[in-house]
Amino acid sequence: MLTIIHGSDTALSRKYFLDEKQKLKDAILIEAEKVDLTELAQLFEGGGLFGETKYLFIEQLLTKRKKSSDFKDILTYLEKNAGENTIFLWEGKELERGTLNALKKAVVRTFKFPQTLFQLLDAILPDNNKTLIKLFHQTIETTEPEMIFFMPKSNAYNLGKRANWKSKQGFLNQLTCSIFTTNSSKSRLVKKPAP
Repeated sequence: MLTIIHGSDTALSRKYFLDEKQKLKDAILIEAEKVDLTELAQLFEGGGLFGETKYLFIEQLLTKRKKSSDFKDILTYLEKNAGENTIFLWEGKELERGTLNALKKAVVRTFKFPQTLFQLLDAILPDNNKTLIKLFHQTIETTEPEMIFFMPKSNAYNLGKRANWKSKQGFLNQLTCSIFTTNSSKSRLVKKPAP
């Protein structure tokens, strides 16, 4: 079986990739730069007495090796051997449809950010605490907490422009009025007094 793991939620896709690798004690991890037809032939056709199943994990093959001269041959060889073996390809971004179509027999696992994450970002506005809390709780159920905390920081400039705050300092003061905290097992949003 050939599985492609990709998507915009790289934290979740990477976690899935590593969890699958951990489940298999004989898993082989190969970096994309080291993949060539000779090594793959040696891996799949050499060794085992009873034609045992190989578990191969390759990172970034479809993005890092796309322009190499033997790229199509490698993909064809992987598809040919996917029937008797288990192959996982992990990509650190969402792949284009054309790239996915190159491997017709592959099972594609796409990990996208939930819509509630973007709704949460849009809800970060002054005096919008009720909606913000509701969206925070919905988002925390399906998204890694680190990503929820990272996204507002990475979009801080756009949030400030959209809300028409007059200065960067004013924006930072408004943004810090609502901070995320974790209280025992239940996450909640706490209002912090403005300075």
